[in-house]
Amino acid sequence: MINYVEKGIGLHEHLNSIGLGIVNIDGIWQSVNDANHDDINAAIESYEQPLPNLTPKQWRVLLALIDVADKIQTALAQVKAADRVQYAHLYAAIYGSEYYEYGVAVNLFASIKPIFMAIDDQLDLSDAALKDAWLTASQ
Repeated sequence: MINYVEKGIGLHEHLNSIGLGIVNIDGIWQSVNDANHDDINAAIESYEQPLPNLTPKQWRVLLALIDVADKIQTALAQVKAADRVQYAHLYAAIYGSEYYEYGVAVNLFASIKPIFMAIDDQLDLSDAALKDAWLTASQ
């Protein structure tokens, strides 16, 4: 038996991409290709819906929520003093997108986390804190 839990269209796209597609026939979820139900249930259970992209305005809200908005200029100045090309790329990554993706943002914060932590070692840039702030900023 397939234990379907609604997690949005992304779940169905994910299941289809790994060959475990499902379809509802007369109120019963069934495999589209006779895949093992245990495999389908495991894929459904482990699937996490991707976080929404942020607009530039929502991105600025996020930066304020995680308490780095005022620290970015200090971080940028330090990078600029060390490597102007890296500074230009970092500046563009922070301020130059039409939308911001969670995974890209996590990598960005990881790359400059040492600078942020040198400015304020009490910052919480953990995945849980970022996800909470991201969801708040996206609303």
